[in-house]
Amino acid sequence: MATYLTAKELANAAGYTYQQIYNINKVLPDNQKLLVQGGDGKKYDLAIFVQRWVDYNIGKIRGSDDEEDDSDLKAAKTRHEKIKTEKTRLEVARMRAELVDVQDVRRLWGDVLKNATQALLQLPNTLSLTLQGLDSREAIKQTIEHDLRQALAQLAETPLPSYVTAAESIQEEMSDDE
Repeated sequence: MATYLTAKELANAAGYTYQQIYNINKVLPDNQKLLVQGGDGKKYDLAIFVQRWVDYNIGKIRGSDDEEDDSDLKAAKTRHEKIKTEKTRLEVARMRAELVDVQDVRRLWGDVLKNATQALLQLPNTLSLTLQGLDSREAIKQTIEHDLRQALAQLAETPLPSYVTAAESIQEEMSDDE
């Protein structure tokens, strides 16, 4: 025959207050709850309470929760160190100009395209004045070719923006140190 006691009686038997047992019971998973209702619904099964109380206290002594916390902490620290290492590797690559910022690349190509567009859009104006007096097909061809090459040469001489030259100078300094 099973024995049933109130929660206060079980707490007294364990040497704790009802509130302490209630708080412990509240955080435990369902299959480890200390207070399992019995008979009339107002009392709790003594045998189950004793078994689970012993299991609970043995777990505290062994520090099973602490071991899990330690392994979680170690895993978190390991992940953190890997992230820090990767961040440092990327920063060094950037300092060596082996890695560039996407925004810098977009800005640079935007500048190059803007200069190319301006040079090519100026061609009709310069060509219209020059070609007006020419009659020979060969002379027209040479003039167009000359002006086109001049525009492309101007484009090739487009100065690099300061953010690109700064990265190159850092790379040169670092190669000199090695």
